[in-house]
Amino acid sequence: MKRDMLMVVPIFYHVSSSDVRHQSNCFEQAFSNHEVDPEIAQQKVETWRAAFREVGAISGLHVTQVHNTGMKWKS
Repeated sequence: MKRDMLMVVPIFYHVSSSDVRHQSNCFEQAFSNHEVDPEIAQQKVETWRAAFREVGAISGLHVTQVHNTGMKWKS
């Protein structure tokens, strides 16, 4: 369900937004595991994949071991 006027700021904690968007690296293995799990409906996995693609395309905060980059907050 989508709603207008919501502000979403993803925090990419030690992951690349590209990996989230494209479901690569650790996300690729995790989704593969979910797809073969008989207790998880395939439609649910597809919903999760779509959500990750959408969130990965949004500008957000990137937290890494070296430094934190991203949006500047106004108070």
